[in-house]
Amino acid sequence: MEQYSKLYLTRPEKLPRHRGEISQNCSLEVQSAIADCTYKLRSSNDADALRHIRETFNWILLNFPSVVARHQTVTKSVERNEKDYYVEIVDNYMGVVRVDGDPFFVLLQSILQAYSELLEEALSVGTSIKAPKWRNLRHAFESILSYLAQESIAPSADPCLTISRRSNPADNNYNPLRRWVIGHHVFYVLIQSLIVALNCFHAEMRAENFQEAEVAIAIATSLMWGAESALRFTGDFSSSQFQDVVRPSMMPPNAPSGLSGQFSMDHLYLVKLLSKLKPMLANLNHSLMTQHQQFTKAFEATYEAHKFVCGKFVGINSQSLRMNSSSKKSAVDVLNDLKFLRLKNLKN
Repeated sequence: MEQYSKLYLTRPEKLPRHRGEISQNCSLEVQSAIADCTYKLRSSNDADALRHIRETFNWILLNFPSVVARHQTVTKSVERNEKDYYVEIVDNYMGVVRVDGDPFFVLLQSILQAYSELLEEALSVGTSIKAPKWRNLRHAFESILSYLAQESIAPSADPCLTISRRSNPADNNYNPLRRWVIGHHVFYVLIQSLIVALNCFHAEMRAENFQEAEVAIAIATSLMWGAESALRFTGDFSSSQFQDVVRPSMMPPNAPSGLSGQFSMDHLYLVKLLSKLKPMLANLNHSLMTQHQQFTKAFEATYEAHKFVCGKFVGINSQSLRMNSSSKKSAVDVLNDLKFLRLKNLKN
């Protein structure tokens, strides 16, 4: 598989668990830099947004090299089960490297890197996703940056700030495998950010800080809508390109058999976290109930986007790479079952 930029991520269990962990690691200097960046992003077109993100990213790397040092995490366990094996091959395939270091700064640099990759890909190639979906993507990144900087969250981006052209599969610059990898980088970072937002929601609910809990779940909703758009962005190329270029890269001899995004370390952690939150969703006040309904709506839309991309590429009756030949369920049916199971943890 062609080599692309590595995405350096912390392990999901090391992500900040409450707002205090964010503030204690985010100095006033860093907070000011992020806040200045997000302020500029609110009125920036995509080209200017890319420049602001790169400037902030380079400033972080220059001034805080030790806390974002990219020392790969070493697994201490001698025995590896099947799940560990598949988690590792998914990371390797997508160019994800799990690193040690300050979790806040690793998260921050991954957000800036993935946002930069997203903007650069859109500007150089384009995308056919509709303007509201694109605004959802930008707003998701800018919301989590504002949250990390302890800033109030701005409304969605100016509706005039849209990318300049649609994707064209015949364009010489178009590479479906690059879009596949970059799209997954974006999705993984949004999932990690979602974990942080839901961690904070859990902590604020336990402390009965309901106003802050409402802010946290609003951020989670923005991130979930961003994830929905990220899936559509990732699959923004033809089914023939998927069958001819992308799918072979996920199969032997190019990759181990059984490669599937369901074994993403961050996705697995998120599923457990949603289950953990279920008891808290049983008795919400009116304001939180409204936010919870919005989050659930975004959650359902994200699974529908996944089903759409899956159906587009493998058909509504075809199996995924993960299923054995005797299975009678299609990949889309499996996703529909997973959607039903996950929603049970969100219903109150």
